[in-house]
Amino acid sequence: MPSSHTAQLRHAAFYLNVLRKYEQLYAQGGHYVRPAVDALTADWVNIEMAQLRCEERMEQDDEAAALCCDYPTSGARVLDMVIHPRKRIQWRQAALKAARKLNFSVGLSAHLGNLGRAYIQMGQPRRAIKFHKEALQLARKFSDREGEGIELGNLGSAYFELGQASNALKFHHQSLAIAREVGDRSGEAYSLGSIGECYAAMGGLQRAIEAYEHGLAIARETNDIHAVGTMLGRIGLVYKHMGKPTLAISFLTQLLAIARTFGDVRAESGALGNLGSVFYTCSEVRRAITLFEQQREIDRKLGDRQGESKALGNLALCYAFLGQTQEAAELTVQALNMSREIGNRRAEGDLWGHLGHLRVTQGDVEGAIEAYQEQLQITRRIKNRSGEGNALNNLGNTCLARGDVEGAMNYYQQRLVITREIEDRMGEGTVLGNIGIVHFLRGDADLAIEFYDEHINIARQIGDLKGEANSLLNKGAALDQLGLLSQAIDHVETALKIYDRIENQNVGPARQLLSKLQARDKGEAETNEGTRKATPQE
Repeated sequence: MPSSHTAQLRHAAFYLNVLRKYEQLYAQGGHYVRPAVDALTADWVNIEMAQLRCEERMEQDDEAAALCCDYPTSGARVLDMVIHPRKRIQWRQAALKAARKLNFSVGLSAHLGNLGRAYIQMGQPRRAIKFHKEALQLARKFSDREGEGIELGNLGSAYFELGQASNALKFHHQSLAIAREVGDRSGEAYSLGSIGECYAAMGGLQRAIEAYEHGLAIARETNDIHAVGTMLGRIGLVYKHMGKPTLAISFLTQLLAIARTFGDVRAESGALGNLGSVFYTCSEVRRAITLFEQQREIDRKLGDRQGESKALGNLALCYAFLGQTQEAAELTVQALNMSREIGNRRAEGDLWGHLGHLRVTQGDVEGAIEAYQEQLQITRRIKNRSGEGNALNNLGNTCLARGDVEGAMNYYQQRLVITREIEDRMGEGTVLGNIGIVHFLRGDADLAIEFYDEHINIARQIGDLKGEANSLLNKGAALDQLGLLSQAIDHVETALKIYDRIENQNVGPARQLLSKLQARDKGEAETNEGTRKATPQE
């Protein structure tokens, strides 16, 4: 009769093979994905126990160490669908330790890379970079071109999370070249998706869509359902940023359907959150709340504190929009506490920004500035240049709201430097428009128009319809200040047409301004309210 230890090793080896079968089934894609996920979920207790016993025995037993080393890689993709990043980190740390004990060089590289990806998902990209750099060195040492390409892509993802999209783009282009060289079609699709994400972050929205569509075609060709859903979701987000909510909802709804069909609850959570953000921008806040609540419930069941924190932050914005500031404040504090608990500094910085927005709606300008300063300090500490630029813009907007025009200009100019440094075209256009507002408020309409024109040109180049309409409207107000009423009407009419087309909430203010300008153009009698000069929109 075998000893207890021998029986445990047999049990672990058996369930390792079970896990491999589920990974092979998942890899076939299409309608095989859901059965693979369901089967893994049903067997999860046994698989988890088998891995844990190997982890506990690996120091004394090389066979247990070898099994421990194999568990994370034997179910790499299907495990991502079922277990939380914290559990993946635990498994991969154990596997890394086992690989080092056994001097498994190839396994060592794979575990380093997998561990780095898990830290990226946990919002800790700086820790991830350390692992990916070590994995890259090993891949190059052993002339593993495919592994080299994978780690270059992983490094790109880590730098992207640090707000360094331009730097990330360089790594993803290198990864794409290697994927094509070795004939890795899945890797090619992944790289194209990451390249599109970088372009989108830098404001190159049309180039982002082109990259995503190319990646989508490859994903469909290889029957990679997970990649298909990812590309559809990313295309939807680009259309959201372009001010095309109907298209955004269409693509995100397709992602949601795929996620639900194949049991990908993490993708379902992401789709619900992104759909909620689209409805929020369309001022359909009640629908947004329903979607964010569904997202929160999924993340709570998964034990995904990072996802739950994001859902709470979005719910806070919705309740603030509805004027329920107490509920909004409580949700924001909950989200902040969660982000601190899991060490996600980037999310913590974003949430300080949310808290600043909330305090603005409450009329607490000084409190808002304190929150934005916290956001600024965190983004600088973790070297998140994109986040730093957002914090500076928030501070500029708040200064403007309290009449501190020179303070606003100082923050906007700092942000302009950052947007150009990281090649964030959308951010550059936005801040140029804001600088135009400052010049308008200073009484220099001519100079304001120069900055509005710069913003309009960038917005047209990158397909930012909302940004284009905002600066057209602002330019109309400036032209009116110069006494060029006919040109002012033309610009406001053009802005209104764009707002109508993209279903933007500025339709009302734009239509009201246009009516006043047209009434004056006809020489009709006006009240004092009707003759006031237009105020630019931020």
